This record gives sequence, C-alpha cells and structure tokens, in this order.
Amino acid sequence: MVALTPNACVRLRASSDVKILSEMPVVRVLVVQRIGDQEVNAARNILKDDFTVFVTDNESYAHIVLSNALTSRIGEEDWKLHVGSIVKLTDLIRLPEGPLYQVKATGFALEWDMSNAMSGAGDNHDSPPLMAMEISRSSSVMTIDLDPESMTDPWARSLLAQVDQLAAERDSERKRRRLLERVLADVCRDLQPGHAQGLGPNALDALVQLADFAGAAGAEGAH
Repeated sequence: MVALTPNACVRLRASSDVKILSEMPVVRVLVVQRIGDQEVNAARNILKDDFTVFVTDNESYAHIVLSNALTSRIGEEDWKLHVGSIVKLTDLIRLPEGPLYQVKATGFALEWDMSNAMSGAGDNHDSPPLMAMEISRSSSVMTIDLDPESMTDPWARSLLAQVDQLAAERDSERKRRRLLERVLADVCRDLQPGHAQGLGPNALDALVQLADFAGAAGAEGAH
C-alpha cells in the first residue's frame, strides 16, 4: 500500500508554506479536467490547455494546476495519470495569489502499489499478471490474432485464454473508470468558488471510497 503524505493538501493550499514545494508530496487524484476558458489567467501562470487536478491525502483536498507540457502523460492507460492514480508531485511552484489554485505541478511520478499485481506471481515471468503489466506499459504492442482451437500445446491454450480474460477485465475496468470520472467531476464542480465551505467530512469520505474503487478496479485489471 502506498502511503499518502499526511496534511499535504492543507499545506498545498497554504500560500505561505514554501517548504511543501520541495518535499515531493504523495497524493491521490480524484478528478482530472482541462482548465476552462474562463479560468485561463496568464498573469497567474494558468494557461490554455493546462489541467485542473483535484487531489486528496485522505484527510483533506486541494485543487492544483497541472502543466499542459505533461499532456502526453495523462490518459486512461495504467501507466498514465488518471482518476485513482497515486502521484508524487516532484516539481511544484507557487502561483500568484488568487482564487482556488495555489500551486502548479510541472512534474510528477506515478507511485505503484506492486503488492496486488505481484501477488502469487513470484519469480515466474510467464505469469499472466506480470505479462499483462508489461504489455499494458508498452508504448506499442503488436496484436496477433490467434485461434485457441488451433493450438496443440495445452499450456499455450490456457495462457491465451487467461490473456483474453485479462483483456476483457481491463475493458470493463476502463468503463467503470469513465463512469467514476463523471461522478467525481460533478462533485468537483460544486467545489468551485461560491461553495466556500467545500465538502463535509462525510462527503469527502465518500470521494475517497470512490477513488479506492477506481484503484481496486485497476488492480483487478492487472490480475
């Protein structure tokens, strides 16, 4: 289990806290959206095609801006930043005083919980979980259409069947993730200026549970 940085979100929101910028806090992503046209503000270094990311440390929450230079690292794939990802914010800068956004991230590193994906795999590099992880992280994969009935090797037929099952589970998980993103985006909308009280503890707990669901779905897809 990857540990999130205690009190990170409160500190990220505190404009006077400079130390947190160099401590590389670890947080979980709840919402990822493009910055709206009405939020673009060059004077505050909030630029067109930047992202707004709503994160939690399991205790509180914070809105941060994610640089558009990181666009290629954001997406549904497991090796990219998406709803449910745990990230280490490696490069942070303070934004000029203003509403909602206090920090901008220009670099991050994904944190991986390998305990679930590696469970039962041991050193067997032919295990379906490890093979699926390597395939999912590959930037380009050659697809080969094989007919299980044409295979005479029982081991090969069994392995192909497991790979097919993994692919089906991954597709299902991605559908659930898209649904989760829509739900969280609606909640995030209510946290925009004009809702100064933010979320109560119960609502925040519900958000964290939804994010846990996204993480669990991702783990299922890797097994």
